[in-house]
Amino acid sequence: MNIVYVCSPQEADRESVRLRCHNLAGALLASGWHQASVVDLPAFLEMEPGVVALVHQADVLVIHRYAFGPMLQTVQYWKAHGKRIIVDIDLHERDLLARANLLEARAETLPLARKTGPLPAAHALRSEELRFTLRLANLVTVCSPRLADDWSAYAPTVHLPDYLNLDRYLAVRQQHPGEIWIGLMMAGDGRTELFPGLVDTLLEVARLRPQVRVHIYGSPLPGSGLNGLSADQVVLYNNLSVEEWPRLLGNLNIGLAPLSSEEGMRAGRARVLEYMASKVPWIASNAQPFREFERYGILASNDPDTWMRALLQLVDHNDQYRAEAGGEAFLYALGQDVRENLDRILSIYARSLTDPTYFHQVM
Repeated sequence: MNIVYVCSPQEADRESVRLRCHNLAGALLASGWHQASVVDLPAFLEMEPGVVALVHQADVLVIHRYAFGPMLQTVQYWKAHGKRIIVDIDLHERDLLARANLLEARAETLPLARKTGPLPAAHALRSEELRFTLRLANLVTVCSPRLADDWSAYAPTVHLPDYLNLDRYLAVRQQHPGEIWIGLMMAGDGRTELFPGLVDTLLEVARLRPQVRVHIYGSPLPGSGLNGLSADQVVLYNNLSVEEWPRLLGNLNIGLAPLSSEEGMRAGRARVLEYMASKVPWIASNAQPFREFERYGILASNDPDTWMRALLQLVDHNDQYRAEAGGEAFLYALGQDVRENLDRILSIYARSLTDPTYFHQVM
């Protein structure tokens, strides 16, 4: 099979593109039996000759996230040329449509868009464009069951879970004797959300346990309460790259994965899976994306007292929890490597395009 992934080059999309496009393309190529390419969305929309040549050779096009605006005409064009189209969605619709700037900035200059005129920017019309594109697609893949429920009315929809490239998580652990590092990744992509009271809880834990250092990776969102904290309470890593994050994970003693909104409940499972692959004990919101991992960590309701008790438990008995994280949890994570699941991924890409009964199965 020959698959072309069409992905955004925006920094805000980079983690998702790595997870849902590059990981899969790399596994396909490594198999030696398949071909895969990842192309930038602007080059795809602008019909650059090199990209057009790749698409002509492809069996399947996977459009990651941006299936609206000028993408509608482009999908119509390639459908007319016999290409199978998969749309891959890992965001709530509101979050997805809010990122339309990349497409709208180019709408008036694209080869296909010029034939139909620039597309309106109104939210309602973007939503309508998205639904038209989904109806044209052969399949929609999503990162969570909640998203599968959202989109199954518009197109055949299958839950394709997040899988990791575990080679990226093999790093030498940095020793920090006498300190307990609690880590939180603020990616701004819906995979981490602070609920009211969490920041104060983290600061209180640091006050009660002087050995604790709270490490915040990525840029905290405005109003999160994390900006401006003193260096003895919190260590901030601004502008952290997608490549750096996996190498830093193993340095943590405790990993956090809070979710709090409707958008968050539709997130994928990757954040907790990354902790497990790095042998890091974790606490996560008791939310659907993480419930399959219940036996391997702590799922907590989103109230400060519950998180306080869980945090103190992991801080006070960290050696025990670290040892447990290197056992069954780590072995489970090994089974979630993208290469170990390539047959399942290909069965979604291939069988589901021809077998109507397969569309409603959840992998």
